Amino acid sequence: MTIAIGLIGYGSWAREAYVPAVLECGGVEVQAVAARSEGTRRLAAETFGPGAEIFGDPFRLLDDAAVDAVMIGLPSELVSAVGIASIQAGKHVWAEPPPPGDARVAEMLDLADESDRVFHADLELRCLPVVAAVKNLLRAKLGPPLSVRVSLQCNWANTWGADALERGAIASGLSIWYLDAIDALMDGRPKRVDVMGARPRFDSAIETGAALVEYDGAVGEWAFNLRSPAELSLRLEVAALDGEAEADLATGQYRYRAGSPSWVEGAAPPAQPIHGFAGMQECAAAFLHAIQGSCETPTGPSVLRQVHAAATAFDESAKSGTAAAIVDYD
Repeated sequence: MTIAIGLIGYGSWAREAYVPAVLECGGVEVQAVAARSEGTRRLAAETFGPGAEIFGDPFRLLDDAAVDAVMIGLPSELVSAVGIASIQAGKHVWAEPPPPGDARVAEMLDLADESDRVFHADLELRCLPVVAAVKNLLRAKLGPPLSVRVSLQCNWANTWGADALERGAIASGLSIWYLDAIDALMDGRPKRVDVMGARPRFDSAIETGAALVEYDGAVGEWAFNLRSPAELSLRLEVAALDGEAEADLATGQYRYRAGSPSWVEGAAPPAQPIHGFAGMQECAAAFLHAIQGSCETPTGPSVLRQVHAAATAFDESAKSGTAAAIVDYD
């Protein structure tokens, strides 16, 4: 079965991550592309040839009966509206997480729950093989997690637009992926987020800091330095009832110990080549396999509902300087 994909948005992330990741999986073809600018539409036509329909209006693409599934690569504030229309059009949907506080997320996810089509959020860190390996260790050897810490070092605050930084959009916009990596290893629902950090240039923008996430009997932490001069570093540390584990999420190298002072080393690397970010190929494969009916999506409506609520609380805490309760969308 060949899955006909419609791309809604054909910016750099779609070109560098979505398209190569799904094509690497095989069994797909790009049936249609919707893009806002004439130059991007021309590029899409050159890339996919006469077999692909090109639209300026994403809602016209949704009327194309030949399109089985859409991948929404629009600015985050547009995702929910187009996601709702895509579900209503009977398409399988891949979507970037909407921004914290988006008022239409609950509506979109309620519709996704009622649909018989796949709804899949692009939360690629949850799909990493090393995250699955650590989760299996917790079940088999280490026991329930007591703390899960994800640390990110990068220079994105120095390279992204100053307007996004001044609005405080970088840390809040990124938070959902790293809170989700924590949530993937935790049992139960997060209850509260407390964000603290340094604001060296703008009062609204935390550039280095940490978010503590409270669970019943456990705590998560996302520590971040968005102005590091070093190369990207993404680490995981887990303390559990009967042991501990550490992992490099970018390379898949990990180690653990349980009932012994000696570390046991292992490796669960992401698929190569890496398109966009580690885990993207695995995330794309999970979407396609769910459409084919061979498994359920690991990033469906219930996952996005929970972690989007946590990211919204992160944003509220970052702005207020105090802890924020996580309000369920249920």
